[in-house]
Amino acid sequence: MNLQGKTAFIAGATSGQGLGVARHFAERRAHVVLGGNTLGPGADITDPDQAAAAVNAALDRFGTLDINVNSAAHIAAVQLTEADGTPADPAEFTRMVATSLVGTFNVMSRAAAAMLNKVPDDEGERGVIINRFWPSSTAG
Repeated sequence: MNLQGKTAFIAGATSGQGLGVARHFAERRAHVVLGGNTLGPGADITDPDQAAAAVNAALDRFGTLDINVNSAAHIAAVQLTEADGTPADPAEFTRMVATSLVGTFNVMSRAAAAMLNKVPDDEGERGVIINRFWPSSTAG
């Protein structure tokens, strides 16, 4: 795929694999909108309105959205119980699910909606969404 001039919205691009993808696309002259939990315009992807605003900002700036790569994740070791055997506080688990699953859904659904409104290119394509999640790359 020729990336030159394509607009790529990459969630999770502040570090790790997402940042590598962003650099790869930028080297091939794609328009790259990037971020982690705080995307370009300062959006928290766990909030659907903020995710929508971030995608809309990319559309306002570049006029189209061709590629969405989702690699934002919150990886944590979550215990089920405390040392004394009482149930653990679910706050860390909730944060992990909110970023890794809900945040990805929020960005992906907005990106898909933007792509569906495009006229297909010469190959019949409107865009592509790629979800990357590699918890084993950070686990010990």
